[in-house]
Amino acid sequence: MKKKFTSRGFPPEIRERAMRRVEELRPLYSSDWATFQAVAPEIGCKPVCLGRWWREYQHAQNAAGVQQSGEERIRELEREHIELQRVNEELRKTLLFSSGGIRPKTKIIVAFIDKYRNLYGAERMCALLPIAPSTYYLYHQLGKVPQPRG
Repeated sequence: MKKKFTSRGFPPEIRERAMRRVEELRPLYSSDWATFQAVAPEIGCKPVCLGRWWREYQHAQNAAGVQQSGEERIRELEREHIELQRVNEELRKTLLFSSGGIRPKTKIIVAFIDKYRNLYGAERMCALLPIAPSTYYLYHQLGKVPQPRG
């Protein structure tokens, strides 16, 4: 009776070596299957077994890459959040828009937003300042301060 090769019979070191060898030889062959057929005799397994290992290896690599990318993205978002908090605090501390004071004229707020619009964005600044984005855009559309209804 012929002995059946299974991945359970191969230690992890052999599987890792096989995957490194497949990675090395892949550019030399026209397909993954051809690479598996070339590497299988070196390892002492069947090409089908190598194919299964390769899929598991790729899946593990992709999962690790996604997790790493996710962690990097979280760090990037945390840095951006801290920077935005700093900018928001600076905007709030400015004398012109300090809390508890009289609301400045719309044209002054619009001029301020226009000055820093490229850095922070109009909607973001409107959310922080006492002006609605619709008022800001209407001011530009009409070319003057909108009059209250009534």
